[in-house]
Amino acid sequence: SQWQADIWEHRGRIGPEAATMLCLVFRESGDQERPMSHVGLSLGDGRVVDARSHHRGVVVGPISAYPWTHYAALPPFPREEAMRAGDRGEGVKDLQELLLRAGYALPRYGADGAFGGETLAAVKRARQDLGLPEGEEADGELLLALRSGPEPAPDDKAEKPDIEERVSRLETALEGLLRRLEGAA
Repeated sequence: SQWQADIWEHRGRIGPEAATMLCLVFRESGDQERPMSHVGLSLGDGRVVDARSHHRGVVVGPISAYPWTHYAALPPFPREEAMRAGDRGEGVKDLQELLLRAGYALPRYGADGAFGGETLAAVKRARQDLGLPEGEEADGELLLALRSGPEPAPDDKAEKPDIEERVSRLETALEGLLRRLEGAA
């Protein structure tokens, strides 16, 4: 049913691009009524997460380690209005929580919902660390990168999240996108 859903922006036979993007990967079954027999989540870094079996459990491995045949990609996240210094509210608080989870310190005020100097400095560092254009705004590109991109390393002493935490973040981002898509239909 996931393969047959009408929410995909792109889907088709798997190619090298599937290893470099956040998407679902499938294994063809050969059955017309149930065309796909297995599904996994490409993390965009060459690895896939899938629940292989009750015996093996959840497996994280290279995309090439399993005979995936197809992929399906969601449309980009809807553009969010950019946040900047002086803004206040739940959106700013969400931004601050993303920054904190990604390892950017907000020691004085934390996630208080006010976009001040401390948040501005963290946004600038995050944009630089994530390879985004310089700027002082928290735009949709930055929010998407913080939600699902590779973990920045602003501090060598910062502990990197484990795979379960990364998968949880990806699941949260996907659930939010699916809710938005359902609301738009």
